[in-house]
Amino acid sequence: MPIDTFLFDIGNVLLNFDFQITARRIAPLCGVPEEDILGRMDDLKVPLETGQLSGEDFLSTAASRLAFRGPPLELKRAFQEIFTPNQAAIELVETLCQQEYRMVILSNTNALHAEYFLREFPVFSRFQERVFSHDAGVMKPDSRIFMFALETLGLNPANTFYIDDLAPNIDAGRSLGFPSHLYQSEHHEALLDSLRLLSVPV
Repeated sequence: MPIDTFLFDIGNVLLNFDFQITARRIAPLCGVPEEDILGRMDDLKVPLETGQLSGEDFLSTAASRLAFRGPPLELKRAFQEIFTPNQAAIELVETLCQQEYRMVILSNTNALHAEYFLREFPVFSRFQERVFSHDAGVMKPDSRIFMFALETLGLNPANTFYIDDLAPNIDAGRSLGFPSHLYQSEHHEALLDSLRLLSVPV
């Protein structure tokens, strides 16, 4: 069955990210060492990315654990401003949009990050349909987030090509019938080769 829909992950596909940026930025304003900052927030990641913990509650909890002495807005911005665009993937999105493929996002993320990247990176205007883990209440690789996408958006796995950078997520997608590609930005051409094999003009 020919491909008519693309399902894109965000992190390390459309956007690269680095949480060390956060740690370096706020370390002078914290009462804990820089090397301890991210570990102090590890257990908040899943609740935040499944919508059980709001962005505001995350920031207040992080501020308390880190003995953060700066303004709340600085902590929020330091947590948000960790992304850089992957230009090769963004150019691919533009190419696919010109050919009128259906473009969908499926990503583990949180409300704070989504607020930021949807505003700051124009590529997201190319995706009219999005499934975020904090809205769905479940994260990849759990099959329930894929089923949520199938049911709410009416996707057909057989003609939906899925792109993600994590093998467990790709395995979950393939188990549900999605043609899939495990993406590595340093091997972007491998993705293009996979698409050409499926007669997608890129």
